[in-house]
Amino acid sequence: MALSNSERQAAFRKRKAATHKKLELLIPAHELAIFQVKAKELGITQAELFSQFIQSNTNLYKQDEKLPDNKILLADNDSLHKDLSILTKLNKQLKNEIAELKGLGDTAKKAAKKGREKYPYDNHSLDEDIVEWRKSNGKKTSIKSTKLLADLKRPAKKALGLGNGKCTDKQNRAIFEWIKENKQ
Repeated sequence: MALSNSERQAAFRKRKAATHKKLELLIPAHELAIFQVKAKELGITQAELFSQFIQSNTNLYKQDEKLPDNKILLADNDSLHKDLSILTKLNKQLKNEIAELKGLGDTAKKAAKKGREKYPYDNHSLDEDIVEWRKSNGKKTSIKSTKLLADLKRPAKKALGLGNGKCTDKQNRAIFEWIKENKQ
């Protein structure tokens, strides 16, 4: 007869009791998410990633002179502070990247207005620019007016020789310029 989930879990804990100890940590949710993503990217468990981190930090373990066969944990404060500093900087960069990804439409719009081609100019960014441009000219338009937006883009695509398929960033910018020039 097959074991239930709880029976399998109990057997697992019993097997591991001699060689493993449970570690419970309360860390900020975003840091846990980063840790989980890193483990998934590497294709290993979170426990394995934690072990690799501990083992790769050569300053964490030092041989005790009195007990040459035993390793004792010595916290090397300089190394830990450097690691913390690096992780803090990486965390800040990730937060900025996440914020940028969440507001990508707005970022693309701002970049396009400044003439920078660095950011993607997808169909949604094009629609946002059309709506804003029409509102600045006193014409009521909503981002939800998909039929109107499609009707505005259709003659621009035709005039520019573009098909009905997906457009590149450069083509979307050209569509917007054509709409502005022809006062659609």
